[in-house]
Amino acid sequence: MRALDARQRYEKVHNFRLLGTNYEDMVFVETQTQFEAATDVLESLTGCIEMKLEFPFEHLLIDCVIFAMVVVEQS
Repeated sequence: MRALDARQRYEKVHNFRLLGTNYEDMVFVETQTQFEAATDVLESLTGCIEMKLEFPFEHLLIDCVIFAMVVVEQS
């Protein structure tokens, strides 16, 4: 069961599409849909931290926070 869960998490993260050619230039979150997808990926990755997957957690988290702040300011 744990292996199946890990595989599903891997597939979700693997299929998450990024814009850009390197992590510093990538844009993760620019729309509500991307925000929801990003938070879903982050939720999946919380169970994978001990697996030491290489993923730019900080960059994605910062993008989510910034986008959420923009949405709040526009409301």
